[in-house]
Amino acid sequence: MTPPTPSLVRWGTGLELAGGLLLQLAPFLTFASVPVLSMRLPVPGLFLHGGVLLVCGTLAVLLALLRRPWPGAQILLALVSSGILAWDSSLVLERTGYALGRVQLSLMGLNSFLARVGAEPVDLMPRGVDPASFLGVGFQIGFLGVLLLLAGALLETGGLVRTGKRWLSVLVSHPRCRGCGHRVGFAMAFCPGCGRTQGRGRPCLSCRAWMQEGHRFCPSCGQGPSEQAAS
Repeated sequence: MTPPTPSLVRWGTGLELAGGLLLQLAPFLTFASVPVLSMRLPVPGLFLHGGVLLVCGTLAVLLALLRRPWPGAQILLALVSSGILAWDSSLVLERTGYALGRVQLSLMGLNSFLARVGAEPVDLMPRGVDPASFLGVGFQIGFLGVLLLLAGALLETGGLVRTGKRWLSVLVSHPRCRGCGHRVGFAMAFCPGCGRTQGRGRPCLSCRAWMQEGHRFCPSCGQGPSEQAAS
């Protein structure tokens, strides 16, 4: 008999899946929007360190689809992804303006010649541009994926802890009974060490279906407390 999956765990798995998919999508979106000659040149995240995000997102999706909770690994993937996003954002903010300035300096000879003939100089980057505008939408999608991944891992941990497992053992995907510390499987209804129920509720004594907390009658066979006590 397997107790039903807690709703928090189901929600957590869904958020982890959504977060992983967003991390997979982010590297293909714009990380740097470079203003050149009144145009915006998009630079995808794959040209920076988006490949790491793609790997983290793929692993997060696979862990969510395997249906074996491992919230600790999801938290680690979220932390690695947030570090990569922070690193790339600093690179875009610091190096985009610097690179454009270097190129602009290399055009000084050309601009001097254009000034002598009365033509407009070549200005790569308009003056007064906010460096924050260099950041593309890929960072927003990536950070949203990180937040969803963290939220899903926390919900998954909380849902499994409420079934009677130790939170640290849940994080490392080796659950142990909160009562006696014995190793229990995620699909076990009872702890093999102390017999503690590993789920919120109890099994029906007649048909062995799972009865949630607050149920006075079995939703499967309809027997109430008196019939179950008699059996």
